[in-house]
Amino acid sequence: MTEEIILQTEKKIAAAVIETDTLVVSSYLSTAYTYTLPDGKIISKKQYISDIAKWWRPLTIDHTHQKVAIYQKTAIVSGKAKYRWKNKNGEIEEAIEQYTDTYIKVKNKWIRVSSHASCLSGRCT
Repeated sequence: MTEEIILQTEKKIAAAVIETDTLVVSSYLSTAYTYTLPDGKIISKKQYISDIAKWWRPLTIDHTHQKVAIYQKTAIVSGKAKYRWKNKNGEIEEAIEQYTDTYIKVKNKWIRVSSHASCLSGRCT
């Protein structure tokens, strides 16, 4: 049951990113959230939300090979994510990343505290 809730949370966040719904995305991220990008750069929650609001416009985000490990009030999700978007010329581009998302349970809600992505193929940064 908990595994399903966490995977549903992953889907809700991805859908909110596609819809540019920064309020929903923000509601699932801790205030101290950090995201390690494929190039090694670490960004804060504030920067991640700003990027979604200003320029990050994926057409699709498809998660596969997802595994969830639960340790009391901590959950680790690993898997692959395929992103598709239009570049400045209107052409479709894609990237596939291996990712890890870490969640903690706060007041009966799973909150993402960190993410890490490694590029497998495509233009990841």
